[in-house]
Amino acid sequence: MTTEKSDGAPVKRILLVDDELGVLEVVGRFLESEGVGVDKAGDGAAGIRRFQEGKFDLVITDRKLPGMDGEEMATAIKEMSPHTPILLISGQFRGVVNVKPFDYLLSKPFTRDQLLSAVDEMLPAWRGSTS
Repeated sequence: MTTEKSDGAPVKRILLVDDELGVLEVVGRFLESEGVGVDKAGDGAAGIRRFQEGKFDLVITDRKLPGMDGEEMATAIKEMSPHTPILLISGQFRGVVNVKPFDYLLSKPFTRDQLLSAVDEMLPAWRGSTS
């Protein structure tokens, strides 16, 4: 079943992976308030399972995850779907760094506006502006 916005545009789907429940809830709300669908997972293995079960326009993940870490998960996702962008959210890095296999880095803590700006860069017109 394909979900559509009221204007007929398909709803973007984002996979959010973090082991901190608060991050899943807050970041999920930020994204859902913009009209996107958010699936959530609490570790890398669950993230891969969710990714395999659905079609996602973007993956957002922490690097430090229990079991399979975010880097291992992102590498596996890139092997399955090389063009799916992956946003790393992490408190380990500051400033702009090239952290493969991720496409973009957003340092924790971040604001709602910083998150939405990062998603804007990775998914142009993701909010489906009709103006």
